[in-house]
Amino acid sequence: MSEATLSPYGPDSDLLFAALAHQLGFVRREDLLTSLELWAEDRHRPLSDILVERRAIAAHRRRLLDDVVQEYLLQHGMDAARALETVCSGRQETLDLGRFTSSSTEGTRDSGLLTMHTLTPNA
Repeated sequence: MSEATLSPYGPDSDLLFAALAHQLGFVRREDLLTSLELWAEDRHRPLSDILVERRAIAAHRRRLLDDVVQEYLLQHGMDAARALETVCSGRQETLDLGRFTSSSTEGTRDSGLLTMHTLTPNA
């Protein structure tokens, strides 16, 4: 295996990738769990490679998530474990976006659909 295919940040960044992919709805839970099992057998391969090879995630979404993972790492001092903990801890607030809809969309959408509730890592 070439060095280029090794995950540059280690196992915690692979798990961060997995958590973000799942939270953003980029990968089905079953596909993610199967890919994680395969990755656990060979952690020298990035989980993202396995997800793409299994067609559990599209290549363009992988590139997007790679950028998001990089931003999370930068935000958390390149500490993948701390970034992963933040992602998995979920949000503690509710953000009501319904009041920001334009008047042209009022009445066409239930404002409850525009409310972001607490994120949970096992959802």
